Amino acid sequence: MKSILLSAILLFSILISKAQVIPEDIVTRINNSQYIFEGKVLRSNAYYTQDHRMIYTSSTIDIYKIFKGNLTCGTVEVITKGGCVGDVCLDISHSLTLKRGMLGIFLCNESTLEQSLIDYYPETNPIKLDFPYDIQGYIKYFEDDFNQEVVDYQYSLDSLAQVYNLIDLYTQLNFIDCHGSSALAERETRAQARLAHKQSDDSIQQYINALNISGSSNTINTADTNLTISLINPQLTGTNPKYFEFDIAFNDNVSGVYFANHFPKIIYDTLTFVPNIKAAGKVWVNNSTLIADTTSYKPTIVQDYARNTLNVYIINKNSGINLVDIPSSPTPVVHLKLEINNCGHSGYLLQSLGTQPYYYPHYSMNPNLASPLHQYDSIINSSYLYFSGCGSVQIFSIVPTVVSAGTNDTVTVSGSHFGQTKGKVFLKEADQGGAYYLNLDSSDYTSWNDSIIQFVMPGIVDSAQQVLNQAFGTPGTGPLKVQTASGDSAEGFIKVRFALTSSIVNSQKYPNTPFDFSAFNRGGVKFLFDTSFTNYPQRMNIFLKAMHEWVCLANMHFEAGDTIIADTISALTFDTISIVKFDTLAIGTLAQTYLYSKSIGNCGRYYWRPSIIFNSLYSSAFWCDTSNCDTVPIGKRDMYAVALHELGHAHGVNHQNDQTKILYYASFFSNTSVILPQNRQIYLDDDTPADSAAHKVINRALDPNIASCVISNFGGQPITPIHLSDCAHIHRIMSCSWIGINELGKFGEIEVYPNPANSEISINLGELADEEISIKIMDITGKEIDESSKRIMKGESSLNIDISNFNLGVYLIKFESKTATGGSMFIKN
Repeated sequence: MKSILLSAILLFSILISKAQVIPEDIVTRINNSQYIFEGKVLRSNAYYTQDHRMIYTSSTIDIYKIFKGNLTCGTVEVITKGGCVGDVCLDISHSLTLKRGMLGIFLCNESTLEQSLIDYYPETNPIKLDFPYDIQGYIKYFEDDFNQEVVDYQYSLDSLAQVYNLIDLYTQLNFIDCHGSSALAERETRAQARLAHKQSDDSIQQYINALNISGSSNTINTADTNLTISLINPQLTGTNPKYFEFDIAFNDNVSGVYFANHFPKIIYDTLTFVPNIKAAGKVWVNNSTLIADTTSYKPTIVQDYARNTLNVYIINKNSGINLVDIPSSPTPVVHLKLEINNCGHSGYLLQSLGTQPYYYPHYSMNPNLASPLHQYDSIINSSYLYFSGCGSVQIFSIVPTVVSAGTNDTVTVSGSHFGQTKGKVFLKEADQGGAYYLNLDSSDYTSWNDSIIQFVMPGIVDSAQQVLNQAFGTPGTGPLKVQTASGDSAEGFIKVRFALTSSIVNSQKYPNTPFDFSAFNRGGVKFLFDTSFTNYPQRMNIFLKAMHEWVCLANMHFEAGDTIIADTISALTFDTISIVKFDTLAIGTLAQTYLYSKSIGNCGRYYWRPSIIFNSLYSSAFWCDTSNCDTVPIGKRDMYAVALHELGHAHGVNHQNDQTKILYYASFFSNTSVILPQNRQIYLDDDTPADSAAHKVINRALDPNIASCVISNFGGQPITPIHLSDCAHIHRIMSCSWIGINELGKFGEIEVYPNPANSEISINLGELADEEISIKIMDITGKEIDESSKRIMKGESSLNIDISNFNLGVYLIKFESKTATGGSMFIKN
């Protein structure tokens, strides 16, 4: 059995295909870790290094079980990078953060990090440990009614016994049990009980994506008469069988118009309710409130529009008498009752507009005359209901369904039997692609009663409660789960477009804001590069290109500075020197962004000095290219995608659960095939969440009231608000081959003239080429013009190209040498 399990895990390791942090297989991690133990974090204390350049955190762990290494039962100290000392914090992307109450398995080595001069707690084991695999050195445990109990960075398991057997197998040792076996038995019992509650996360998300619950496709946005159709008043009835009942309600924005007819469509989940539910005789409908008088309206009927769709026919009688004037607040029109086919499956009921004119609602200008009829100018039917099983706890709706995190957005969860005593709300995290759940902190809630839960969506979940099933991380798209104080649960779904690290200001959450704490009044960030960049032009080109793309997207003031040999800056002086370099990071980490922040009076939290470090362990694996046309070779890491990702963190933007976006926690990678251009995570122009997130941060930084608050609370220190930059020097063409030209800096000020041209163009480098440069011309679709390939030889500086046979239009020029890539454009007229 053990050999089969080992084979399964190894196979899973081979299939991993994405990595901003490179997943290391469990065998490698276990073999290269000197100490492996299960335990619980008792306390954490952050401290400065003696030169004040770094902040580390010392955590004391109570040891439950010892799997490997010369430890004794009791406590041990582990050290992680980052943390908060007083009102100054250091956040590091893709890094392990430990909080009191976190329980799991720790894979450690003897620490080489600088230790605190203060002994915060006398641990029974004198050795100090840290994590050679950083975030991959912690296997998380959870203990609630529906979450997976064990989550590793690489894979998930439902059984602690499986984890123990794996580690026993790999280390060839039996563990030492410091706390007895009762904890394991209790957790195994909980795991079995939890299976009754478990839902299919993937099927729910796919269903939502397919039907677009945001409602944007279900709205006709025009003009004067506006009708809103809502699904309201959901309830569970019956015993065996059970029924899901609800009302379709109308409201409009005008008086003196009289509703005549409509044919709403309700899309339902066919696992929860049977397909073709009308034909199966499992649905009932009757007129309600507004049209209860059937002398004016025919009795409503339903028909199967498709196997998963009901058409609800609401029609006035031929005489057209007593048509109703719809009120301005939602009022029931018809009542539906659906028999539940599968109590164990969750599903949505949504609305959809028809594609023919007679599907849209009509009204008359006379209450007793059904002709002529007019169509409403605007129809909104984006409301939905959610069925979350036949238990007493129900989630009926989550509003809004699409939200941003860390921007003070409030989420309202409506349902039944939540209880008057506050329970818990769990969200999928985004720092590992939704591998585990986060439990909101009590300070995030604004209200909790039997039918309504409201909370402010945080940018980072960092519980002050520090309870066992609390994890630290970024909330992301996925299932939203409610657990009542009595332990019952229900599930819904929420989409988090982006997340910003936030802090509480006057009882409200606001995103952390960039500021310039320097004596140079830059109003932005000046990156300095050490020789690991300046001696490698391709690396410089990659970073400068990525930096300029972010400037173009969001206008943050970034600039490139000089070479620096050593990082001598001090966190306490608020020097805004920011370093970009290659250095040794934890195994499996491609790059990290170091971001200092400070809480200033009642103004909020402000950050400065973003430094970005690429892992020198993977220097040879980084592939350097900024052309959208080029394919990433087998086994190479896309450095341009990594640079764009880390610069997103430099804006204060956290991870999100959309693998097509720049801020997704992992980047694409394959040991068996190339990465095609369309799969590269380098399309920042198309990344709407990144755009919105960065502008949210910068708009707050530009608020003069915020700047005034910071300056008045900073004790006379020289500070400057962030100001905007632009990308006027970057020429951009939206096609496969657009290239950023002179920002790469390799080929000097490239001139293409005349432009427009009709017979010939001249290319002037502005200086003698120090190596051979190939030149290719492509049309606007990226198709290469075969006869155009030319070369500028070493020692030359210019070239003439005949374009007399070219068709009229825009053309792109690509310059390429062994060490750099550049480009330009011209117009043939």
